[in-house]
Amino acid sequence: MVHSERYTFSELLPQFRKRARLNQKKLAEQIGVHRNTILAWERGNYLPKNRPIVSQLAEVLFLTEEETTALLQSCFFPAHISQHSLGEALDRTLPPSRSTDRFLWYVPHQCNQYFTAHQKLLSSLHQHLYSHQANTLPKFCALHGLGGIGKTQIAMEYTYRFASAYRAVFWVDAQTAETITASFLHIAHYLELIPHQQTSQQQIIMAVHRWLTHHPNWLLIWDKVEDINLLARYLPVTREGSVLLTSRLQSVGNIAVLLEVPLLTSDEGILLLLRRARLLAPAATLEHLERFRLMLPHDYACAQELVRLAGGLPLALDQMGAYLEEISCSLPNYLALYQSHEWELLRRRGGSTSSYPASVSITWSSSLAHISQVSPLAHNLLRLCAFLAPDAIPEELFLKGTAALGEPLSRLSICPLHLQETLSILSRHSLVKRDVQKHAFSIHRLIQVMLQEEIEEETRAWWQQRAISVLNATFPEFSPGATAETRRQCERLLAHVLHCVETIPQQVVSLELLQKAARYLHYCAQYKQLKALYKRVS
Repeated sequence: MVHSERYTFSELLPQFRKRARLNQKKLAEQIGVHRNTILAWERGNYLPKNRPIVSQLAEVLFLTEEETTALLQSCFFPAHISQHSLGEALDRTLPPSRSTDRFLWYVPHQCNQYFTAHQKLLSSLHQHLYSHQANTLPKFCALHGLGGIGKTQIAMEYTYRFASAYRAVFWVDAQTAETITASFLHIAHYLELIPHQQTSQQQIIMAVHRWLTHHPNWLLIWDKVEDINLLARYLPVTREGSVLLTSRLQSVGNIAVLLEVPLLTSDEGILLLLRRARLLAPAATLEHLERFRLMLPHDYACAQELVRLAGGLPLALDQMGAYLEEISCSLPNYLALYQSHEWELLRRRGGSTSSYPASVSITWSSSLAHISQVSPLAHNLLRLCAFLAPDAIPEELFLKGTAALGEPLSRLSICPLHLQETLSILSRHSLVKRDVQKHAFSIHRLIQVMLQEEIEEETRAWWQQRAISVLNATFPEFSPGATAETRRQCERLLAHVLHCVETIPQQVVSLELLQKAARYLHYCAQYKQLKALYKRVS
């Protein structure tokens, strides 16, 4: 763009507002003014009266430090908004001028119109990847998390939302050396870097590296990194641009700022499901969701239960929504169908075009197969956890309760190091989430479903018996005079006992374990749960 151009507050505000996907009314509500005030600001009729209002705008719109400075200057020092006051900050904020600077773009994915949530994460990404201290701070970020949690979708949203912050954006499929090389070939063709057809793969890679070294302000997306060692071979050694990685791996060495992608909240999950099923418009907001809840409370409750069953996983919710759209099924009918055919539906994609091309089962099958190969002990531990409650699984279960289970699980009780190394493998691949302070970990509910389904019918009861055996060996004998440590241990294990009673056939559940749990429930006056326990086994 031409640096001598001047930018007014009325030009900047709508750019930032649209990037944050807020309409004038929504922005007005969030900062406590009337919609007509936002309208007047964007028309240039008048400006905000004080700095706190502009600071509030910056917070709501997730502006970087430079963008906040630009907005403040345009409001209170409008005569100084030029090349010297903004420099490249506004170059990276407003769309590049195609007449003076060619914008380079190789992203082989369409923008996801159903993208939901993660506004703060996107803002954090932008602050890490683009900084006014560009020469001193690392501009490498890595999004990590469970398969299907939306890492690629967030990277896509970032590239589309903040494309104007860069002069070039390139996408690399980083799953294998072959896919990386193929991506570099596409980029080289796009940049016209291949002089003749006999150019070798290594020459192509070096040509792309040279281009990146000699051109500033680019963004390079490395999607689905599976092997950290490949980064050393293919990543360019330059500070001229920014690099964003996505990976299931929790550790990418010391090259990047790690940002964990969280699961969706209940409201975010319901909004995604209804938008994807086209029961709400693609641009619907939480305000539209509240109207849906008031108008169709039963449908809303069904959507809420589906989000709970999906564990807030975006891939599962997209899959549900695509299927709902395809078969034109009502939410209550689909919920009943899902409850009776969960695994079949998790394996199936809707026929409609989707931003998530693979089903939940396909997405996770490769990770589980890899774990089975590199650590049979880790895979066996996962299978055992498939029959426990998904959250707050105590580590002492496996230190105290696996001695009689035989190889390889019995190794966990021999040495605490074996358990720590095994959990480290699972955590590194985002298959479990550890709580180091509480000496516990969690596993996603749908991973449990998948693990149970991969176990043959004739051996499933055997695994259920193992889960009961581990709980029985660890759950302490309880009496009214029990120590605080015994009460704490009972409380840590109780949810898992109740889960097993609810989900495992009665003939498999140990009577001894039930008696110990019942004595503790009676002592704690948890009569409702005690009644449910007796009802389940009677």
